[in-house]
Amino acid sequence: MNLTHELTPDTVKRHRLLWHVYKMMARTYTFADSLQYTAGLLLLRTISTGWHTQWEVYKQRYGAGSPQVARMMMFHRFQLPEKCSFEYLLLHREKNDIAARATRALRQLDACNPDTLQSIFRDVDFDNCKPGATGGASETIRQSLKYLSRAAFDTEAGAAFHYLLEKLANARENHYKALFVPPAISHLVALLAAPRAGERIGDPVCGCGALLVPTVLHTRARNARLSPDFSAFGQEHHDGGFRLARIHTHLYGLAGVRLEVASSITDPRFLEEDGTLMKFDVAVANLMISLEHWGYTGALADQHQRFRHGLPPRGKGDYAYVQHILATLAPGGRAVILMALNALSRQGTEAKIRQALVEANVIDAVIALPANLFADTAASTAVLILRPSRTRNEVLFIDARQYYQSGRKQHLLRPQDITRITAAYACYENLEELAVCIPREEIARNSFNLSVAPYIRRAAPAGRADVALLRQEIDQLNHALRQTRVTLDTLLQALQDSNNDTDARTVPYTYPPTSDVFEDALAAYDMTPEHSFCAAIRHAIPYISDVFAAAAGEGIQAVYRQRIIRDWKTNTDWQRETDRDVEDLLYTLTSGKSLPITEAMRDAIRFACREAAARIFQ
Repeated sequence: MNLTHELTPDTVKRHRLLWHVYKMMARTYTFADSLQYTAGLLLLRTISTGWHTQWEVYKQRYGAGSPQVARMMMFHRFQLPEKCSFEYLLLHREKNDIAARATRALRQLDACNPDTLQSIFRDVDFDNCKPGATGGASETIRQSLKYLSRAAFDTEAGAAFHYLLEKLANARENHYKALFVPPAISHLVALLAAPRAGERIGDPVCGCGALLVPTVLHTRARNARLSPDFSAFGQEHHDGGFRLARIHTHLYGLAGVRLEVASSITDPRFLEEDGTLMKFDVAVANLMISLEHWGYTGALADQHQRFRHGLPPRGKGDYAYVQHILATLAPGGRAVILMALNALSRQGTEAKIRQALVEANVIDAVIALPANLFADTAASTAVLILRPSRTRNEVLFIDARQYYQSGRKQHLLRPQDITRITAAYACYENLEELAVCIPREEIARNSFNLSVAPYIRRAAPAGRADVALLRQEIDQLNHALRQTRVTLDTLLQALQDSNNDTDARTVPYTYPPTSDVFEDALAAYDMTPEHSFCAAIRHAIPYISDVFAAAAGEGIQAVYRQRIIRDWKTNTDWQRETDRDVEDLLYTLTSGKSLPITEAMRDAIRFACREAAARIFQ
């Protein structure tokens, strides 16, 4: 996963098509079903393409009529009955029962591949629409099949799915967001773990595969291809996350990944033949999730003796997973763990566990990352690196809290930030204002506090360190304010929707578009649509560039052209959908172009164009 790789036109097209498929699904199904069904049809398309490609290879090798072709296909990774194929559904997409056919196809595919698909499609039902659905099941599946049949999906299906997960990470209704790790952070973890060909990789809390998949792909980047003896193992207790992880790995073609759905603490599934815990050369984990119900009761009599450094508190499972990971590391192995920065300084039982870990000399490095990197929390993140076979007497502390790019909803790690961090870890020496090696004796004098601040701030100029911390606090407050505004908007909208006597002032739209209404409404102003919205943008932001104002004006005109109706009072949610489309447009126009457009500028553009449209249609 190369963050510096530029998006090609094919990649952009593939992303837009998949996003369009998801939005169609979202009009018909719940969030969880929309994501699973979009990913499910994409996986079916990928499986079918691979299966038919291999079939053609064997036909060329053995002859079209040879029974050897069918015998060889029995050893293919997936068994694909004819009526389960994507091509079969595409051929019959105009049938009235296409939704039922798609349901049967995925369920039968699941039943024919129990070891590879692991029942992830067992309860798929494309006819089960959500209450208040604005799209019909058959038409939704029909259109989805059409879009997914495009040549853009012949390759890079895994990257397209990862894009979809990233785009949905901040969705209000996304209850999987805690399972997702931003791509920049997963890339950093993979670089720090540095897996090599043939090594065994494990993730005890793999979520949707957001850390495990990039770490595995890192071996491909280093070796041009995956090692024949490559193996990876992931365990996830959340069934929805497990299904997404299974789809994620198959879309990338990672046949060597074994996944299990169960808690790694209460029911570790990966064991050696003698019943002991399987050992890993590399372990990665995201502990920036809720770990309140981690399995305290069962840990009191743990048969694997994982908690020899201390039993964590009942409501905080961070160090339960840290000790589980440590117990599963092979000699010479290493673990890269994401966890909340404040977990490294909490007192009580956790302080005693940290003391035992430091005295056992298994902590290799602690890296403090900026706050607000994750979609579901503004808390600061730390990277804890464990090496049970280390011989150094020092622990490396790296302070990277000030290295980030501010984003609209959360901060981002830039490629140069990742390079700075990985280089500091590789050097493993004192670097002014960035890294310091601290003897274990000094850590003991600090009550085994593993937070970076007590060690790095002494070497940095006080003024600069204080400014960085203040900026962190301001960013966290701004994030909290945005979340509060979102909550308030939701409550106000619910209150407005419940009052049937109150008409919201809106800009009307409908489907399908009626362009003549739009053009007639503008005729009185003697101007083109592009000019109208372009003028509104210029009025809102006088110093905006001509090129951007023209492009944005034309694009927003196209958005509103598709949103016209005569009886708009029956459409209470029109502006939210229009604003989302405008936001997507502005993001597309600025993505990868380093255009100086801030969140406040985006809001100003949306509101200015909304007022312009309101004047046109009043």
